Amino acid sequence: MQIARTFGLSVLLLVAIVLVVAAQLFGFPLDARAESTDTQGAAPKYVMIPVYYVTDRDKEGDSFGSNRRYTVNCLHHMYYGTAYLPVENKKNRKPGTTFNRLGWESAERVKAKVSRKEMIETETPEAQEKEFFGRLAKALDQSQNKHLCLFVHGAADPFEDAAADAAELAYYMECPIVVYSWPSVGHLHNYRVDEGNAEWSQEHYNTFIRDLESFSEQHPINVSLVAHSVGNRLLARSVPVLRRTNIIQDVALVSPDIDAETFKHYVMSYRQRGVKVRLYVSNRDKVLPFIQLISGGYYRLGEGVGSMLAMVSTPQQSFSAARQSVMRPFNHRHGSHRQGASEAQQPARLEKIDFTAIDKRWIGHHFPFELVANMSCNNQPSEGLTFLAEKEGDGNKFARFARWLNELGPSDESRPGYCKRVVRLDSLKNTKASQPIALNNNSARSGDQIDESKQASR
Repeated sequence: MQIARTFGLSVLLLVAIVLVVAAQLFGFPLDARAESTDTQGAAPKYVMIPVYYVTDRDKEGDSFGSNRRYTVNCLHHMYYGTAYLPVENKKNRKPGTTFNRLGWESAERVKAKVSRKEMIETETPEAQEKEFFGRLAKALDQSQNKHLCLFVHGAADPFEDAAADAAELAYYMECPIVVYSWPSVGHLHNYRVDEGNAEWSQEHYNTFIRDLESFSEQHPINVSLVAHSVGNRLLARSVPVLRRTNIIQDVALVSPDIDAETFKHYVMSYRQRGVKVRLYVSNRDKVLPFIQLISGGYYRLGEGVGSMLAMVSTPQQSFSAARQSVMRPFNHRHGSHRQGASEAQQPARLEKIDFTAIDKRWIGHHFPFELVANMSCNNQPSEGLTFLAEKEGDGNKFARFARWLNELGPSDESRPGYCKRVVRLDSLKNTKASQPIALNNNSARSGDQIDESKQASR
């Protein structure tokens, strides 16, 4: 009996050893968390990145679900906290100064999309907000920079996916990041529900912008606003609030799912000097033409078509100036138009960047993390890429079909000069393509009048 028992224990021990060895050889995770490593000098396989979150989703276990926090009698309180997410170390960054400044950790194995969450659960909403901004202040001080990124996700995005996108953006931005997570359902067939939830969340987003402005009075910040897809609706509708703040450094509108003309109405009077607005579009995007199809055939901003962008990309500063440009031929005939001396000298406030060449998915609607981060921080495309100048077009064939099916006329011709197309440098070697656009390395917002104190802080 004793021999049999000893033999059984030996077999179990042998099996355990084999499993451990197999896990080491083949990279099988031994637990749900990322395994940290403090190996100095070696580039880890993953980087654990802190993402500060603000959300008006409902709580679901230790995470957040797809419903609104309040179904009736909204009290306008938010949930705050920090999530830690693993990002593949594609740039082979090694532990050192950057890791220490940004609170990054090395990791070799991952299983869970979100490694851990540190939800703020103090007694009152006011105390929760205070602790959150305390964490943010500590992160900014530790980063030795004033740069902060505020990211808003799109439709069909669960909380974990939105936080993962924010973490990848932070990896390339190399600055603290806040994800504003509104209650997206997470399924495309609930798109209309997401539209309603984004609108419901608008005042909460506006309130957070005001809170950042108040925070900046004690802790100066330069904010990069980044939004994807439907998230751009919250950003566009916050213009009345943004108008009253000077904390915004630049804005990235990535594949925005918002009616192009409606967007123009929101932003035509937004005239913060020194704020560069970049619109990222892709001709591979088949999501936006579908939304266009079910929205009467009217173009989405993310399709970057026609003169819908002309008013916000040309040097006009207000609704009255825009109206003057429309009435100019009439006024000219009657001798009543007087062009201001500075009108033609003011730089374009919006530039369109076509990233079709690096859009990875057949369906498109991809987020070009590295490109957006590099343009925000350095005004340069990613390594191995450059820009060629291009004119506006009519969108891809799906967009043109949606317009035709809804019996709308062709788009108007717009002014060239503010459109760039991303190309790979190796694709230019054996072609006679146009010369790449020369960009200014010394300015994160080339062509704009930049506040020197902001530029110095970068």
